Amino acid sequence: MDCSKTEDFLVPTSKIKVKDGLPRLRQDLTEIDKLVASFARYGQLQPILINREFELIDGGRRLAACILSGRDVLVCYNDAVDVVLMREMELEANLQREDLTPAEEAAAVKEIHELKQKIHGKSESGKEGGWTLEHTAELLGVSKGSVILDLQLATAVENYQELKGCKTKSEIKSAVKALDKLAARIASVSSYEEILAANTETCRIIQAGADRYMSELNTGSINILLTDPPFGIDYDETGSSVGGRTGTDFTTSGFKFNDNRDDALYLYKRLAWESVRFCTFNAHGFIFVGPEHFQTVRQMFIETGWQAYIKPMLWIKRETGQCNAPHAWPSSCYEMILYVRKADSRLVKEGQPDWIQCDPVLPSERVHPAEKPVELLMNLLSRVSLPGQTMCDPFFGSGASIEAGLRSQLICCGCDNAVESYAAASGRVARLLNK
Repeated sequence: MDCSKTEDFLVPTSKIKVKDGLPRLRQDLTEIDKLVASFARYGQLQPILINREFELIDGGRRLAACILSGRDVLVCYNDAVDVVLMREMELEANLQREDLTPAEEAAAVKEIHELKQKIHGKSESGKEGGWTLEHTAELLGVSKGSVILDLQLATAVENYQELKGCKTKSEIKSAVKALDKLAARIASVSSYEEILAANTETCRIIQAGADRYMSELNTGSINILLTDPPFGIDYDETGSSVGGRTGTDFTTSGFKFNDNRDDALYLYKRLAWESVRFCTFNAHGFIFVGPEHFQTVRQMFIETGWQAYIKPMLWIKRETGQCNAPHAWPSSCYEMILYVRKADSRLVKEGQPDWIQCDPVLPSERVHPAEKPVELLMNLLSRVSLPGQTMCDPFFGSGASIEAGLRSQLICCGCDNAVESYAAASGRVARLLNK
């Protein structure tokens, strides 16, 4: 045998030197058996990589399969492979690494599958030959379904680069579903707007920044303020999300939003000053606020002329809560609501408690990461509103507040700066108005 040749060639497995043994042969016999069966059916399609001293560089699984099946092993010198084959081997080696992210692993599977198709041709129905999904599965020691999933996920990450940081493949799958739904909502906005345009006497919502929108509202035109601005508590960095991120990145709802402290407090201040102008002399307001800034925001509203309840109203979400450090702190089971009123206002329902217990929106049904249940918002409105009054939300998010207002027979208006929010809210409202 001429060992100076640069192409693939067969050698007895006994000639291959393995310094560290073959741990996969001992630890992963089931997958090795699959590869042995593949070799019996198709042969060894990819060589192992050795140096000129016949020391193994890459391909331990393939060598183990050859040893178990009693066959010579196809080898190739590391200094004699072409660019395509070297990339192919690099990809397979990378797939055995533990530090690949799910997105990187899926991308590597997709690339090695496409490289194999480039080398061996694509499999076509009714014709023999070509590289199939089964070939890739047997090459990598995984199921055909696993390969199909990786190909789908790799394509999804190509379309949505924000998914690269996902910690699990299930997170990518969930995010893709949410993003596809979001894309469908955005594509349907024009049809929603036709319904909204026919119902402007009942509801007027637009995509716009709250600062500009509030400045253009007529003085004394709103009876009830009901809104949930960004809390300014960096929820976009700490909330449960795709890849451990929300806000500035995509969440499992497909939304992006900024929850920076300074920006949020600026918006609360603008809300306080503008709302005291555009609300009537006997208006009421419910403003969701994070506990970190409750007193600060309360003082903002007092300084503009609102009367503000000294204690927060509480939305009690559940019996068990959430905590990023459960070893150190109690779990949070509630959110705070600042109640404000003009001096001449009166409660419609007197003697109601300053807390409401209501289950949150299920994650599977949530279209916005901070979405509030309509039942909760209708409870708040029932305390202060009468049919035919006007309600405004300059940060409507998913549109839950607008739906609650319409179900309470109010005339509703509002805005949100995010196209994702406007698409979700316009669809929600259009479906309600079209019933």
